Amino acid sequence: MKAALATLSAAGVNDGDEIEVHVRAARCHDGYALDLCDEQWRAIHITPQGWRVVDESPVLFTRTPSMRPLPVPARGADIGLLWEHTNIPPQQRLSVLCWLLDCFRPDTPFPVLELVGEQGSAKSTTQAVLRSLVDPNKVMLRGRPKTVEDVFVAAANNWLVSYENLSGLTPEQQDAFCTLSTGGGFAARQLYTNGEEHVMATKRPVVLNGIAVVATRPDLIDRVIHVDLPTIPPAARRDDAESQSAWERDKPKVFGALLDLFSRALSVLPTVSLPRKQRMVDVFDRCKVSFSAVTQQINSATSMGRLMLNVLLSFAQFEREVTGERIRDKIAASKAKGMWMGGTPPIGYDVVDRHLVVNDHEANTVRRIFTRFVALRSIVEVARELNVQGVTTKAWVSGSGINRTGQPITKQFLYKLLRNPVYLGQIRHKGTCFEGQHEAIVDRALWDATHAILAEDATERKIQTMARRRHDSLLRGLLYGPNGERMLSTFAYGKSGGKRYHYYYPSTDKKYGHGTSSLGAIPREQIDVLVQRQVFNVLRRPEIIQAVWDRVQKLDPSIDEAQTVVALSRLADVWDQLFPEEKHRLVHLLIERVQITDEGLEIKWHDLGWRDLVGEMRPNTIGAELLAQELEAA
Repeated sequence: MKAALATLSAAGVNDGDEIEVHVRAARCHDGYALDLCDEQWRAIHITPQGWRVVDESPVLFTRTPSMRPLPVPARGADIGLLWEHTNIPPQQRLSVLCWLLDCFRPDTPFPVLELVGEQGSAKSTTQAVLRSLVDPNKVMLRGRPKTVEDVFVAAANNWLVSYENLSGLTPEQQDAFCTLSTGGGFAARQLYTNGEEHVMATKRPVVLNGIAVVATRPDLIDRVIHVDLPTIPPAARRDDAESQSAWERDKPKVFGALLDLFSRALSVLPTVSLPRKQRMVDVFDRCKVSFSAVTQQINSATSMGRLMLNVLLSFAQFEREVTGERIRDKIAASKAKGMWMGGTPPIGYDVVDRHLVVNDHEANTVRRIFTRFVALRSIVEVARELNVQGVTTKAWVSGSGINRTGQPITKQFLYKLLRNPVYLGQIRHKGTCFEGQHEAIVDRALWDATHAILAEDATERKIQTMARRRHDSLLRGLLYGPNGERMLSTFAYGKSGGKRYHYYYPSTDKKYGHGTSSLGAIPREQIDVLVQRQVFNVLRRPEIIQAVWDRVQKLDPSIDEAQTVVALSRLADVWDQLFPEEKHRLVHLLIERVQITDEGLEIKWHDLGWRDLVGEMRPNTIGAELLAQELEAA
């Protein structure tokens, strides 16, 4: 089968025609196309004459699982409606519009949009609104990338690369964003190979936000549209639910107005000519004007004035970079003192006067997460357990007054939570932990136990988890189909993802494909209940106990009838209190084979198993003592 698939793949690559596919936006013969990303695979066709929604796209698009549909555009609105849902200052709205329009043009380099503002300036809200008009995604805003590879992986799965709450980027990461804006790639060695490269080449629009200036490298600064967002007064802040509802209502109108503007821009574009990169002085010359300062000896009409102007512009850029460095140094110094410096508050704490204060209800949830992880040793199991219980991430109100709702628990969230030193009473900055000014939620012993497990090999922990799960299947290795084929145990999740359904299915279906066996999958619970009833009958019915004793007597004459009756009756009384592992062991001790027939189930018992079982339950044995303890506990 693998050889056949490899042959077909090779034939498709080498013999077939190459067909170009696109993500979200594409150039077509008479304009541009945007993938609506809806279930009907509709697209928007934009030309200098206008735009329309088409059922069949002029180009082919591909999609990633995290992509979400664009709004179906509505006509007749004004683009000014956009500014009611963002905090872009009037003097910078034209630049933001230019960036939005350029996001629809994959055949040109992209500028990088940088949103900078203090807490309460609606940076994240503004960024989310802008992204919803370009590339809606399951995760609209992402945290700081850890590596350069993370940046290119995000670009491979998103049309618009979007990061929020950035306190700084490494020079390598800034270079990566430069590469994304102009087009380039990232190369790495493929896994399990000696030298083959895996290359991710792409070009994407980028939007970033942070309290301080993020772009500090000269190459990135040249490609950045910098927007300073003013702080919103408390009286002017809106409720998150109200803002979201208003935006969902107006989004189709704003998107339609943006497409109108894009179409008109395409009609004007042939008349625009930029032979080279424009500088401020070049713009003065082209417009036949000069810049003159009244209070300073600056006049762009003279050579000395041009020199002074360029010097001052260089110093302005230098001051901008120094300001960014000072802000970052201030953040580092404050964290070294154990101060909370903003951002999304961790679950378990509330922010009061810029200090972390323990939220008792959420703190209990955090302790339970740590405790359950130590007990289960599995992130996946803890996540499933919490989601079934309805536990979510933190719900909080941002500095701008926006209500952030809690989200379902994910593995990534739990990994981040379990490794966050804030729960130990510490503040982390660039890999270094400092003693915090807040109260710890988790004690040192629980923290050390958690991290001892996390330090173990993940593969080994997975093997241990799967080994524990095997005991959940009562008849694993014992059940056979009508044709003698072994029945395997599996499970599947319901549509909601909460409830797990268990099945036995034929081994031939696993080997040769679903549907090979006529038996198909059988609900595990039904089979297990039938076998348990047979075990109960053996343990409780006098005539069957007598038959068991007769067989045991032949194998071991030293065991008398009273011992057999007492052992089996006591075991029946505590059956429901036994752990799944112990039930699994006892069933495998007593039963040799369970055969599915047309009439039902046929059970083949272990004669030696009955002798061993009764022997375990003799007085003064460990089995008898354990049963006594379990009876007392019951």
